[in-house]
Amino acid sequence: MSGFHHAGIVGGGLIGMSWAALFMARGLAVTVVDPDPETEPRLRRFVADAWPNLVTLGLAQGDTVPDAQVSEDMDALDGVDFVQENGPDRIEIKRTIVARIEAVVGPDVVIASSTSSLKATDIQQGAAHPGRILVAHPMNPPHLVPMVELVGGGQTTETALQIAEAFYTQMRRVTLRVKKE
Repeated sequence: MSGFHHAGIVGGGLIGMSWAALFMARGLAVTVVDPDPETEPRLRRFVADAWPNLVTLGLAQGDTVPDAQVSEDMDALDGVDFVQENGPDRIEIKRTIVARIEAVVGPDVVIASSTSSLKATDIQQGAAHPGRILVAHPMNPPHLVPMVELVGGGQTTETALQIAEAFYTQMRRVTLRVKKE
C-alpha cells in the first residue's frame, strides 16, 4: 500500500479506538498513546469486536486482527506519518497535547483533532507549527461511518488539508471541507 504507513493516535477512548480499528484494517501500523493503563486490553477487545464488521465492509486486509502499539509515553509517536488526536474537548488540554505531540513528530506531520466543539484556530494558538493543525471531525463511529469533516484554522495550510484528504481517502472515508469554523 502506498501513501501512509504509520498512524499515531492520541487518546484511546471510544473515538480513538474506533480510529485505531479502521487504520489497522486499512493496513497501517498504529501507535496509540493514552495515560490509562487499561487502554491496551480495552483496545484489543474493541478491535476484535469491530473486525468482523470491517471485513464485511471490505475495509480489512484479512481475517487476522493486528495489534497496535500502546504506550503511555508520547515519545512512542516518533516515526508516525499522521496523528489523529482525540483528547478531551477542553482547549487548555488540547494545546498541551499538541505541544507534547509537536515535541516528538516531524514538522510536516499533520495533527488532526477529532474535536466536535473546539476550533482549529484556538487549538493552533501557541503551536510551533500551527499550519499542520486542523479539525477532522468524524461521524460516529469513525470505523463504520465513512464521513469526516475537515476544518482548517486561521493558520492551517492548504498542504495540510490536502494531506488530510489523502490520508482519509486511503482510509476509505469521504471528506467534507467545512469552510467556516
